[in-house]
Parts: sequence; C-alpha cells; structure tokens
Amino acid sequence: MPHQEETIDFRALVECSSDAIIVHDLEGNILYANPAAIALARETDPEDALKRKVFDHLPHGIAEMGRKAILKLLDGEEVPPAVTPLTLANGDDIEVEVHLTLITLGHRRVIRVYMRDVTLQKSVKDILTEKVETERALINSPADYAFLIDLHGTILNINDNFARMLGGTYQDFIGASIWDKTPLEGLSEHREEIERVIQSKEALRYEEGRDNRWYDVCINPIQSAQGNVVRLAITGRDITDRKRSERQLEESIAQLKKSNEDLELFAHVAAHDLQEPIRTIVAYSQMLLAEQADGISPQAEKYLRNIEHAGLRMHHLVSDLRKYSDVRARERSREQADLEGVLEFALKNLQIAIHETGASITHDPLPTIPVNRTQIVQVFQNLIENAIKFRKKEVPPVIHISAVPGDGMWQFAVEDNGIGIQHQYYEKIFVLFERLNHRDDYFGTGLGLALCTRIIERHGGRIWVESEIGKGSTFYFTLPGG
Repeated sequence: MPHQEETIDFRALVECSSDAIIVHDLEGNILYANPAAIALARETDPEDALKRKVFDHLPHGIAEMGRKAILKLLDGEEVPPAVTPLTLANGDDIEVEVHLTLITLGHRRVIRVYMRDVTLQKSVKDILTEKVETERALINSPADYAFLIDLHGTILNINDNFARMLGGTYQDFIGASIWDKTPLEGLSEHREEIERVIQSKEALRYEEGRDNRWYDVCINPIQSAQGNVVRLAITGRDITDRKRSERQLEESIAQLKKSNEDLELFAHVAAHDLQEPIRTIVAYSQMLLAEQADGISPQAEKYLRNIEHAGLRMHHLVSDLRKYSDVRARERSREQADLEGVLEFALKNLQIAIHETGASITHDPLPTIPVNRTQIVQVFQNLIENAIKFRKKEVPPVIHISAVPGDGMWQFAVEDNGIGIQHQYYEKIFVLFERLNHRDDYFGTGLGLALCTRIIERHGGRIWVESEIGKGSTFYFTLPGG
C-alpha cells in the first residue's frame, strides 16, 4: 500500500485539466463540472450553472444529438468522438471535440463528458485553402474581368473568364505584373486611379472605353487588420450594350425634341397666319348680314349666321392653340409674383361673365411665389371661367379660391357649386380637345384644361379634380413655393 504522500490525487488532476470534464446522470443533472468546463461555458455563476441540466446549456439541435448518443451508450454501442459547433452563453461560436463515456459509480450509472476546444487547431493548410477558395469565389464573380494585385502590381489571382479572354488560364497570369504583361498593358493608364485608392483607402468606380467596348470598372482596396491597404481587387463589367442603348435613347430624345419644336413652331406660325383670314371671313359675313338685312332670304341669312359662328369658333380655337404652343417658349421667364394681383387681373378679364351670371367669387390670402405671371393668369381665368360656364340652371355661381402651404409646394383650390363631373371623366377632361358636353350646350374649344395642365406641369406642379354630381367641383393645382 503506498504511503500517503505518494497517493495520486486524481481529483486535483481533473481540477487542473485544461479540457472540460463533466459528469451527469442519465436525466442530465450535472453531478460534477471541473473549472475548465465552467470556463468553457463562459458562466459567471458556477453554482447556478450546476443547478441546471446539461442539456440546458446546449442549443436544441446539439442537445438532441446528445440524448441520442446516450441512448446508444445504454444499448452498449460505442459513440465515436465528434467535432461539433457550440454557441456559448456570451454568443461566441466555437468548435469542440466531444467524447461521451458510460461509467458506473458504485451502483449508479453516469455519463462522463470530455470536451476540448479545437477552434484554433485548424491546420495552416486548411486556412490557406479556405483563403484561396474564398478569393477564387470572389474573383469568379459575374464580372467580365476580375483580378487581385498587390501594391507592386503583381497579379495574385484572376478570374477564369478574363484569363480565357486573354488567351490562357489563370495560372498563366499568377505572379505576372500588370504593368509588364502585354494583354494588360492598357491598365498602366490608370496608375493614378490605383494610387488614389491606395492613399484614400476608398473604392473607386468609373467607366472606360477600350477596343470599341465599354466597361464599368471598380477598384476595391483590401486592408490588413492594422488598416493598411495590402491588395487591390479590380473588376470590370462589360456595359457596351447599355451604353449603346443609352446613346440610342439620347438620339431618340433629341429627335423627339426637335420634332416637338418643329411642331410647336408650325402650330405657332399656323395660328398666327390663320387669324387674319378667319377675321376676314367673320367680318364679311357680319357685313353682309348688316347691309342686306332687308333683301336677304331666310335661307341665305341662316347660311351667313353659320359662317359667322363657325368663324368665331375657329378664331377661339386658333387663339387657344397659339396660347398652348406659347407655354414652352415662355416657361423660363418667371419672377416673384403676388398671386392676389394675378387673380385680380384674371377676374377683370371675366368681369362681363361675372356680372351677367351674378357670380360670387371669394378667396383666401394668396402667396407671392416665382411664376410666369401671364400663364398663371391664364390658369385662374380658365378655371374660374369653367366654374361660371358649367353652373346649375337658375343658380348663381359661388366660387372660392384657397391656398395652403406644404412641403416646398403651395396647393391651390378653385371650388364651385356647379353641375359636377362624373368620376370616370376626372382624367379625360385634361386631355387636349376632349369635351364632355356638346358645343351647342356649352361654348368652348376643349383646350382650356389641357392648357392649364401644360402650364402647371411646366412650373413643376400637378393639377387634378375632385367632384360630386349636382354639388360642384374643386380643381386643385400645386406650384413650387420658391
């Protein structure tokens, strides 16, 4: 029998072990855990940790694997060691190698768990392999060309697609200098861009044309743990088709702009040149009616009246067309204008219609904002004229104009008590030449609201309507507040 001082203190050996050792019963109650196990679990209260079952310390999936392993041990099967990921109480992810053994203490069978943290035991080869494969996955992105270089321009990696474009494999270019390798010599023109990325430590993106192709190029700096740029990832995506489409679109827009300008010039000239013959037709028909009043037949008078009315309608139509085509030419001549004065000017133009219909027109305080004064007079005049025109029979028009400031915009409203508009026509009424009523019932050209729309949109706002049949309509429009 050994002397007392020679007795091996197995408990001390277990306590000093750097590997985690746990003993628990078949229900998972922890009977013993050495300091290494407590430390591995990152538990701050060892006593509390021992009160919980071993499975409470494990994620559900790993705990379930542990239970199945214990059942195998109870059936007499061996459970080989296993390496498994483990999330600690503090959120850290580690890998542990686990050994489970069924042992008997007295008359009691228990499970001994032996765990070793192997997170840092990956071989250098594995780490390097992962690094290379990660780079290869990165470099073989959808980019048409991609490669890694060090600060001296040495190619560290290159994607397969670019290597094929250059007539080789990626091994042919590894270790070559981008400044010396003939297929890549064009990059020497970008030394300044590369140097700027190294100094700023910020990615640089630009477009370049080469060999009748266009590329979207990105130079990304790769930094060390100390924050120094150690490598550069350069990628290029062929955007030739997109650039061609953009060029075609620009050409189409230019052609459309030229066509619109020609059309507007034609409308302006045509409207100007048509005014005089239309006035002549109306004037001569009126003269004939006045001078031949006693000797003209009823049928001839009817014809002359039709000529006069058609001429007047044509005169108004041509006048509105001219105003419509003039909007573009005057869109930039804007100045600060007091809209109360603008509204007053519009009301003076409508004073005869206001007097004849007994219309009541009120308004809230209106702002001073940068607009084309003449055009906004036209907007107020057209909206108020419509409110008067489309009134209910035997009911004097009641019209109110209001203005509310918003986020950089003013919202105006012209509200009336007229006949109203059906919902399905809310958009149609703003279309050129669209009319909801017959011209014999309500005189007009169908250009008024289209003109308002063009003016408001040229000012950067929008116009819309809300209405209820038999109760009236409210036309809203917005204008920038300056």
